[in-house]
Amino acid sequence: MAEFHKADVEKLIDGVLPWPAVQDMMKSAKDLDRFDKYVEILQERVPWDERILLPLTPQLFIVAGDGARVVKCRCGHEFGDYRVNWKLSALIYVRDDEESLSEVYKGREMPDPTWVQVREYICPGCGAQLEVEAVPRGCPPDFDFLPDLDTFYREWLGRPLRDSVPYEDLTPALVATWAQPDYAKPVPELEGFTKDFYDFCRKGELRFQRCSECGTWRHIPREMCAECGSFEWEWEPSTGRGTVFSWTVVERPLHPDFSGDTPYAAVIVEMDEGVRLVSEVPDCDPDDLRIGMPVEVFFDAVSHKITLPKFRPRAAVGRTGGPVDRAGGPRTPMRARRTLELPDTIRYEVSDRVAVVTVDRPDALNSLTKDMLTALDAVFADFNADDDIWVAVLTAAGERAFCTGMDLKEAIPLLTSGDELGYEDHTKRQFSDVFKPIIGAVNGHCIAGGMEMLVGTDIRIAAEHATFGLGEVRWGLVPAGGSHIRVPRQIPWAVAMELLLTGDPIDAQRAYEIGLVNRVVPSEDLMPTALDMAARICRNGPLAVRTSKQIAVRALGLEQGFVLEKALAAKVFASEDAKEGPEAFKEKRPPEFRGR
Repeated sequence: MAEFHKADVEKLIDGVLPWPAVQDMMKSAKDLDRFDKYVEILQERVPWDERILLPLTPQLFIVAGDGARVVKCRCGHEFGDYRVNWKLSALIYVRDDEESLSEVYKGREMPDPTWVQVREYICPGCGAQLEVEAVPRGCPPDFDFLPDLDTFYREWLGRPLRDSVPYEDLTPALVATWAQPDYAKPVPELEGFTKDFYDFCRKGELRFQRCSECGTWRHIPREMCAECGSFEWEWEPSTGRGTVFSWTVVERPLHPDFSGDTPYAAVIVEMDEGVRLVSEVPDCDPDDLRIGMPVEVFFDAVSHKITLPKFRPRAAVGRTGGPVDRAGGPRTPMRARRTLELPDTIRYEVSDRVAVVTVDRPDALNSLTKDMLTALDAVFADFNADDDIWVAVLTAAGERAFCTGMDLKEAIPLLTSGDELGYEDHTKRQFSDVFKPIIGAVNGHCIAGGMEMLVGTDIRIAAEHATFGLGEVRWGLVPAGGSHIRVPRQIPWAVAMELLLTGDPIDAQRAYEIGLVNRVVPSEDLMPTALDMAARICRNGPLAVRTSKQIAVRALGLEQGFVLEKALAAKVFASEDAKEGPEAFKEKRPPEFRGR
């Protein structure tokens, strides 16, 4: 066993030992003498007396304190139990933008701040930089080193430590206590379907079971539908909105842990889906509750495992849209919805119970990006759920185009790689589960995805210069947004096949003759006619109108057709022709199809 002088070990620590001596030390077996000298030198260099058990970094040490093993900085600042990641107790300076990263990186060496952040861990006691991490954004602090001290001292050094402690990472337990709110009231037992319900609540989603056979919704989860006996069902998202069906004021607590909250109201909320949910409206005095009061769900994380759905008066979250003008007076101005964050290319305005949704990308013939599709889905989900809005008008900016479909530069790479483009549920297409009336106001070219969007509306007004078509087959593609299912149900079969198989467009007059649109008007009369139609519908009972559309749409049984369309269209988008067609379109040449 080689022996090394204490002076040599000290030079090694300081980084001044000559390289040949370092190599000799590296080649020799580790021994107790060298370890003891190493620790002895470190002990002499710190200003405190606690025994160093093991160094972690040049600045940090695991020391034996008063019956505990803690991480301690050279300056004397303690970070707590060594089995907890010390970084959680450090000061952290995060560099996650170009300005701060440019202080340490230059030019092309700089990482992309949208993906990477640099964290500098600082000692709160002396301000020394203890460690630096370059990690993906959102990555938790890395626990670099958790030594098994008892095994090391017992089996390697042969001198067991007193008061052995379990070897375990205590960091997760500590973090869990941070996320644990102070909530002592009874909580649900997480078993079976109940666990699934509350798992959705933890994600901020209110979902109920819905029978796939008869469509019945149910809140109390069970395997079999009580209405038709079917075992086929899905967890379907709720609108999260409802009205107060009933309530009772509790003067004497049903459980001791509720004693501090009395009097409180146990409320039964009737959801839009028809199910009734027992909950509470904590932001509302029991004296202010009323039967039929509109309420909206919010989620209360009462523990790190349980998130409860609770309700607040719907007026508390803000509403837009003016009163209905039933006397035929002037309409109130349109006001933009403030409840959604939308791209500039989608406008959503409300007035007189009518929502006007405008595709606003005229410089690109109102072609759609994936973000715009997602925004449209969000807009119509909001429209469908808001009891204060009764009719929607879908139109577009400019006079050249209503919509020319997807932006091919973005869509083709996505579709040919299997992207869903917003239709994760294969039984759905745009507006297929919106049961309020949608009026389409077509102000120009309505082709490809624009036509597919239009056939999801209920009433259509067209400007005289509008054109309609499904030209996907010309480029080796298929219109996979519901056209194969909807178009043959809305116009004669032979005409539908002509549109689908030739890809040839038709003008507004022909669209009127075959029943694809309800009115053809001069362009300056387009929106007044559409808004007048919306006002006529608003004069009727909103529940009756919505129910009439729901019965009519659901009786068509579109879902199975959508699934079939999705499955067969996927084969086309994966074909060589599907790549050749768009390429030819971009190069402005006839495509050379091979049928494969």
